Order: sequence, then structure tokens, then C-alpha cells
Amino acid sequence: MIDPSESGVRPGRIIGDRYELRSLIATGGMAQVWHGHDPVLERSVAIKVLHPHLAGDRGFLARFQREAVAAARLSHPSIVSIFDTVSDGGLEAIVMELLVGRTLREALDDLGQLDDPMTLEVGRQVADALHEAHRGGVIHRDIKPSNILLCADKRVVVTDFGIAKASEDTDLTVTGTLLGTAKYLSPEQVEGGTIDPRSDIYSLGVVLFECATGHVPFRAESDAATALARLHQAAPLLRRHRPDAPIDLELVIDRCLGRQPSARPSTAADLHAQLSGVDIDLDPGSRDATVFISPDRTPEPAPFDPDIELDEHDIGEIPVTKMRSWFGSMLAVVLVGVAIVVASLLFTVGGRGDDDIDTTVNTEPDAGPTTVLSPIIELVDPVIASATPLDPGGDDVEQNERAPAAFDGDPSTAWPTETYRRPALGGLKDGVGLRLDLEGPAAVRAVEIDTLTEGWTIEVYVGTDLGDIPQGWAAPVGGVDGASGSAVIELPSEPVGDEVVLWITEQGRSMTDGALRLEIVDVRLR
Repeated sequence: MIDPSESGVRPGRIIGDRYELRSLIATGGMAQVWHGHDPVLERSVAIKVLHPHLAGDRGFLARFQREAVAAARLSHPSIVSIFDTVSDGGLEAIVMELLVGRTLREALDDLGQLDDPMTLEVGRQVADALHEAHRGGVIHRDIKPSNILLCADKRVVVTDFGIAKASEDTDLTVTGTLLGTAKYLSPEQVEGGTIDPRSDIYSLGVVLFECATGHVPFRAESDAATALARLHQAAPLLRRHRPDAPIDLELVIDRCLGRQPSARPSTAADLHAQLSGVDIDLDPGSRDATVFISPDRTPEPAPFDPDIELDEHDIGEIPVTKMRSWFGSMLAVVLVGVAIVVASLLFTVGGRGDDDIDTTVNTEPDAGPTTVLSPIIELVDPVIASATPLDPGGDDVEQNERAPAAFDGDPSTAWPTETYRRPALGGLKDGVGLRLDLEGPAAVRAVEIDTLTEGWTIEVYVGTDLGDIPQGWAAPVGGVDGASGSAVIELPSEPVGDEVVLWITEQGRSMTDGALRLEIVDVRLR
């Protein structure tokens, strides 16, 4: 448990000749948060008190005071309100809004993960708060679950602007020191590069990935290894860990986790719009209140610091409520109904429903012209059976023996193109390809490609008996230009075929050794 005597302050102390400290809420590496009382306005407040041994450190004090300046000029329902600052005999404090609820960190620790509607609600409200902060020239730089509060009034509130950077300020971080938590840092923060609002968007993408799956996208044995992992590999796709996750949600989170800032939503407002476009019921009344407050504890002020130390018995057990259970049941009912309708139609058209052949519907001599129905094609799931490299402009060899690695599901193996001396396949040929033979005719809705390459370009063709040269493939049904790491190529027309060709016109540069080649780790079809 927390010992209030360690801070040098006591319950009942009056600071700034106004605010009474009543009870300690939480403590972190930089400050304590107290439940206080403001007798002038007759209201409860939260008082964040800098640890005494840090109050004399000019660097820490500058960061602490900057939190007040940065956050006080922001006014938004999803940003904690700053009321006052106090300097009292060596004690430095910020007086702020007292919120009832708990942190997203606590909720995830209790529930494991959130349902999709709540994940979206967290994303939308935090994105809205970040838009307001970025509009005011403030970059948070430490978005993580312990800095996001789930309040009893159903607000999702961003707190702790202690390492926020106003755009007109100089960077107060110590050279070589990373501010922020390793699991949630953007690649440019890890590299010590230029920080802009898209860094916050990346961190929010990590938070949403954790909300949807129960864990962060990058996990390693140490904080340093966790932070560095995002520099060398693309974030995994959400549905690799949650096959039932909505594709629209996966796409938004994947965009947030782009290694290059240019691959992410350009602004928090854009991210808010994309999250709002995900087609999931967001009725606030349908959300379980236990996401916000444990049913086994009396509502109390939520902690505000990034590394909170609370007694492990202070939080009751929460019954896990998952939207997916309801969705799965409803989907099963719908599929059964569709199966019955389809079976009925087949029986009606074919007489017995057991022949997948042209069927003539003409039961009476005078029924008029005969109607001939097209053959019924039994579509299967798009499963890759084999892969064959294509090199029509070269020697017909493109690392052929390694082609199975492109769809074996093993992240440690990959199919690479040949290595070229210049971009665009050295200017020697129009392209090289990888033909994917499917187990049967299938409607292909999307192609997911994981690579270890930056700046690659692919066109997608779907059909039957496409052959080995582009001239017989008609027009591409989709593609991606200048991609880095992973990409999801949506095919709105849902073309049908038993072959998919990935036609590579720009091989890009390998992330492993900088060579000019495309390394495909895994291809998946939907």
C-alpha cells in the first residue's frame, strides 16, 4: 500500500492557503495524486503533487509546470481540466478536475480486452481529444492505457500532459533519453527523430490494438527490444490475432501503425472520421458499465499518473462481457437461414437439387421459349494450394524453390525476388510475378501481404488459366503503390477465379540488409 508519509505531505494539510489534502489516490515515479477540497468553490479536486526530491530539480520542475501550461489552455470534454497551480514552501502542485472511474489500464487488466464497440468508442473520444490538443499546438507523446481514463459519466479522458511538447517550445527531454513507454512509442520516437501529431496517432493505434486483442502488437523480453522491434518489422494485422475482428477496424488500426508517418492518418480528425466510419453499433446504452467501474468497488477518483501503484485487492473482479458472443450467435442464425434459402432454390430449379449442370425449366409443351440457367459454380474459401514465380521478361527463374514460403504462415521464412542493382527491377523488365493457385474457384475480397520491404508496388489479377504472361490477364482488379511492410489490398468487385497473380513492378528495398529486392513473408486471401 502507499505510505503518505513518504511524500512529506499529510492529510489535512492546506496548500496555497486554499486547498486541503484529504486522501492519497495514487503515486507514480514523478508525483502523487491526492483527493483534495477547494473551500472557495466548494468542490472536490484532484491535486497532483511533485515528489519533494524532484521539486528542486529544474528539469523535472520545468516538465511539471509545462503540463499545467499545456493542458490548461485546452478545453475539451475528453481532456482533463486544469484549474490552478501551487508553489508552497518547496511543494509544487497542479490542481485539476477530479474524475470518478478508472484507467483503461485497469480495465484491460480486469477484462483482458474490450469489445469492438467499446474499442471504437475509446478510439473516437481519444482521437477527438488529440485533435483539440494538436490544434492548440500540443503533442502528448505518451498516449497509453494508464493515461486514458474511463469515467463514470461514460467520458473517455486523456490525462498527463507531463511530457507533452508545445510546438513553440524547445524539447526539454534529456539527450539520449526516451520519454514515453516503450510499448507505445512511435518509430520516430525510438529513433529520436522529429515528432509531430502523427506520433500520437501511432501510439493510439497501439492502444486500440491492445483493446481489441488483449496485448500490444510488439512484444519482446525487454523494453528496449520491444521499442526496437517496430523499426525492423511491420505491425501484425489485427485479424491474425482476432480472426473475427471487423475488417474496417483492422484497416484503421493498421493505418495508424504505419512505420512511416506518411502512411498514417494525417490528422487526429482524419482518424476520428475513419473510426466513425467503421460499421459497428455504437449505442452508448449497450455498453456494459463495468468497463468504466468495477461492480465490486465504490466509485472513487481515478488515478492520473503514468505508473500507478495500487493495492492489487483494490479492484474487484469484472465479468467479461464480449460483443463477439452475441455477434457469433446471430451470425450462426443468419448462415443457417441463408443455407435453407439456397437449398430451397437449388431444389426448385433443378428438380432434385443434386445436379450442378445446365437445367432446362420447361414443364409444359406450350410454356414458351426454353430458359437455360448458367451452370452453378460451387465457390470455396480462397485457400492457396501452391505458388509459382513468374519471370516472363527474364530467365523464368525468380527464387522458384523458395515460393512455398510466401504462404506457409511462418514469419521466419519469406519468398524474395532476385536482387537488382537499380529500382524498378533494374529497368530490365516490366515486372515479375507470383502466381497463387487456389484449391478451387473462389471470390477474392482482399489480399493481405506481409513483407520485409519498403517502397514496393504490386498489381493484383484474379482469373482462371491466366497463363504466364501479362497480356492474357485483362485489367488488374487492385493493387498498392509504394507500400512499406504490410498492406491490405481490397478488391471491391470480389472477382472470382482459381488463380491470383501478384505482379511486381517495383521491388523496393529490403529492411533486413538494404538490398533492392521484395521479400514476401506471407500472403493471405479473404
